[in-house]
Amino acid sequence: MSYLLETKDLTIRFGGLVAIKELNTHIRPGEILGLIGPNGSGKTTFLNLITGIYKPTSGDIFFQGKSVVGAPPYDMLRKGVARTFQNNRLFSNLSVLDNVIIGMHHKQRSQWYHAVFRSSFAKRELREAARKATELLEFFSRELVEDRYRKAIELPQAHRRKLEICRALASEPLLLLLDEPAAGMDPEETQHLMEDIRKIRKRMPDIAIILIEHDMNVIRNIAGRVIVINYGQKIAEGAFSEICQESCVLEAYLGEAAC
Repeated sequence: MSYLLETKDLTIRFGGLVAIKELNTHIRPGEILGLIGPNGSGKTTFLNLITGIYKPTSGDIFFQGKSVVGAPPYDMLRKGVARTFQNNRLFSNLSVLDNVIIGMHHKQRSQWYHAVFRSSFAKRELREAARKATELLEFFSRELVEDRYRKAIELPQAHRRKLEICRALASEPLLLLLDEPAAGMDPEETQHLMEDIRKIRKRMPDIAIILIEHDMNVIRNIAGRVIVINYGQKIAEGAFSEICQESCVLEAYLGEAAC
């Protein structure tokens, strides 16, 4: 199998608006794919299609060689697709540790009645989940380990972003979708984010990542291949150094000064 994910003529319409039009793309295991374009170009809509939040009007989505059109989000998570969002979707009043443990819920075998009756099985499974969550936090961020019992709402914005990535990684995904992870970060925090993504690749070399980002420095330094979309259509594809020279990209999004 050469592609982990592939889309063929992927299209979605909202009334008379074509948000994604005949988009053909793919990603291989271990690849980092940058997805850029102006606001409203369809980037997040594309992720919503992959994760099953939206169902395409036409076209197909293949994951591990099988069509997944119509699969709901929880099923896509079980198949190995995890994501973060533009705006944090954390459980704000739960602890950092609990948020990461929640990312493992689809792999846990205990049922509601195990929790109600406080069975030893449920307790063992919870202890193991807490151990794994702490290990993941230690790998990803010393600050998050120190704050693991704090409520997520009490964290600085940059740490909330990190926590959301940790929760996604807790599901042990094959494909990780990052939707503007550097939004709201200053240059130093953005540099730390790039180091975090590199750490993910080092620890999980087979994981594929689709990265939506407006910070071109992140795309330049992290993505091996870049796709540019505008009005829901792919207008360029290739290495960052190549696509940023194309006139259609300069006109649609980057501007000469950015390259």
